Order: sequence, then structure tokens, then C-alpha cells
Amino acid sequence: LVSLGSSSTTIRIETGLDTHPMDGITLETPSSGFMKGTQVEGSTDGKNWKLLGRGLPIFRQVNGANQLHLTIPPGLWRSLRITVDDSRSDPIAFTGARIDADLTDPLPSETQTVRIVDRQEAEGQTRLTLDFGSANLLLSDLEIETSEPLFMRRTTLALRQLSGNVVQEQVLAEGSIYRVGVEGQPVFSNLTFRLDAFLPSREGLLLIQNNDSPPLAIRGVQARRRPVYMIF
Repeated sequence: LVSLGSSSTTIRIETGLDTHPMDGITLETPSSGFMKGTQVEGSTDGKNWKLLGRGLPIFRQVNGANQLHLTIPPGLWRSLRITVDDSRSDPIAFTGARIDADLTDPLPSETQTVRIVDRQEAEGQTRLTLDFGSANLLLSDLEIETSEPLFMRRTTLALRQLSGNVVQEQVLAEGSIYRVGVEGQPVFSNLTFRLDAFLPSREGLLLIQNNDSPPLAIRGVQARRRPVYMIF
């Protein structure tokens, strides 16, 4: 249920979950070119509400960067109420939402050494060639190290492949990194690029879409991989 107020949009969701905890919700919207702050509340009876998060940002930018996932403390909530702040921009349309269940036994991951062996800036894009030290890795995520204060960037991990006499780039995973702050709210950041992608070669190509914004000052890149066990 979506309702419009004078300066906010309220989304009421019945989760249908009584026995399994949730730790987040992802909103769905066809709108673009926006950034808004949200407040998330949870209820077990539809009457009494508990604040789960305030000032959580959602956005979708022209450079492809987007953030529609709202992380909340794990818990059992029959109802969620999301209030979207429209005081600084026009309301946007919401068409659905996805509930994210809490993984009580998350998949293990281990640190993988990464070196930046080349960096190129061209046509509003940063292209980093990464050396992962070995091939045939199942990567869980990448973390970009930067001290930039405020930014939003679309990121892509690609693989160079030779097709005939032409070198092509195969996209393995896409996502967004950001450090943003809605006026009057604390700054939120996410520098981790979720992958769960198989990298058959030693090298990968990290593409960061800058468009008209200046390139990020990147100190390094960290990676984590899924371990593989052999049991006799």
C-alpha cells in the first residue's frame, strides 16, 4: 500500500513472514534521477511500530549508479512501514519490493590479494586492471579503498577474452559504490561491490563509470573469495 502525503510517501508492506527473520528490503521503481532519504519501521501487530533505520538513502543516477536496498537489523516483522522524504524533490512511483531473509549461516569467504597493475582514464570511465594472483577464483566481493567525501559510481567487473582476432570484454558482475548524505542526515557509504562471480583468469578489469564527475582517488582494492574444499 502506497500513500502520498504533503512532503512524504509512505509504503506499507505486509511481509507474510512469521517465523523467519529478515534483514533488508529492496524497493522497485521505474523512476530515475533521484536521491531521497527514508525511514524504516517494523511492527509485529500492525499497531505498534519500532524504528529500524532513519536517513537511509535511496537513489538512481544518470551514470547508472543506484541504491534501492535498505538494510535493517535482523528481526521478525509482519509489517514494514517505509517513509520516503519528498520535501526536497517530487515524489516517485514505487511498483514493488523484495524482502531479504537473514542468512543465519552465511557462506564463508577468505581474503584474496589484489594488485592494481594498470589504470586508464578515458571517456568518463576509470579502467583498472587487477591482478588476483591466481586463476579460477569464485569471488564474493570487492572493496574499493577511497577517501573521497561524497560520490556515487556504477561499477563493473569484466573479463578480457580473445574472440578470433578481437579482444572483447565479458561482464561478470555489476553494482554500485557510494558515499552519500541526504541534507540533515548522517553520511552513509557502501564501498563493497558484491560479485559472487567466477573469474577463470588471473586478471580482471574493474570499470568505474564517472561520466562528467572527476575520477575517484583510489588507494587500493581488496577482494574476498569463496574457499574451495577437497575432502578425502
